[in-house]
Amino acid sequence: MAGSDVSNTLEWLSRGPRKHVMSYLGYIINGHRFHTSDVEKSTQNSGVSLEVETICRSSARDTAQVVEKICYYGIIRDIILLDYYKFRVPIFKCDWTNIGNGVKFEDGLLMVKILKRQYQFERDPFILASQAKQVFYSMDNDSSNWYVVLKAPPNLS
Repeated sequence: MAGSDVSNTLEWLSRGPRKHVMSYLGYIINGHRFHTSDVEKSTQNSGVSLEVETICRSSARDTAQVVEKICYYGIIRDIILLDYYKFRVPIFKCDWTNIGNGVKFEDGLLMVKILKRQYQFERDPFILASQAKQVFYSMDNDSSNWYVVLKAPPNLS
């Protein structure tokens, strides 16, 4: 982006979006088709992952900071398009699994537990749609709340 483009973008962001937003059931971005979760559908495109970097320490006495990558897993509940007059920003409202006790590796498979009472980040459930990586969840067995995480191939549409 050229300097004037950045200034224009910041100017429009500082004004805030329009008061009325559009909500969608589906959205295509980065070559992936995302949908809000719908229990009546036989296929689901509502699984997302978000990889973030965080700075942490191993203990309170440790002065060395370590950058660590953490991956969060969730389900899209709403797709919202924020309108900043000159451009639009799609965001996903997600229910996120609890990475403390809702994510595990078993037999070489990444698994997540999808239980409503375990969702994290209820106060901050939003991500930019451009940050989302698509995943699919396959039920481990009928008596379990654990789902195998399958990463979507690139440019699936």
